[in-house]
Amino acid sequence: METIIYGLGYFVTGLLAIYVFFWVLYQILNLEAEPVIQAEDMPKLKPLPIPTNKQKTIFHKLAIFLIDVRKWEVVEDWHYVLNDETTFVIPSGYQFDGASIPRIFWAILSPTGILLIPGLLHDYAYEHDQLMQLNSKGSLVPYEKNAGKDFWDNLFRKIGNKVNGIYFINTIAWFAVSKFGGSTWNEYRK
Repeated sequence: METIIYGLGYFVTGLLAIYVFFWVLYQILNLEAEPVIQAEDMPKLKPLPIPTNKQKTIFHKLAIFLIDVRKWEVVEDWHYVLNDETTFVIPSGYQFDGASIPRIFWAILSPTGILLIPGLLHDYAYEHDQLMQLNSKGSLVPYEKNAGKDFWDNLFRKIGNKVNGIYFINTIAWFAVSKFGGSTWNEYRK
């Protein structure tokens, strides 16, 4: 048990040291770059409440606090242009939870941070096994209907690479959804 505690302590200390290193680097370099997606092209989202207040006991409230995550609602149709000029549309009213990152990792990778856009498209694709595409006539048509889990997992990584350019993080996130997203995928197939 003592070895586990020391190991965890070294791990957390290492993560903190890495964070401090990059924070100092960020401050020194004064990094500023033009984002791939401009602010006006981001999805318009409304946060939905997390239902902690009217739970039966403090234990119910704590369970909700520790396990449940905030959901977001798309408040107007959102368009995303893929590299090949394919335009996806996520309809107004669609609800999702950002990138499905376990809470324990939020200090490192926020579910509404650099994986928000790929997470939104991936969540919709997982739920419907398709995305909606704007065709040349301005109508919505299914894109890759019934393409399957692997296709959507790979598209998640491709979009992440385009939007945030951090290939290492996108590969880790892709690995996580490809290996551990099966239960969510199967839940939507019921």
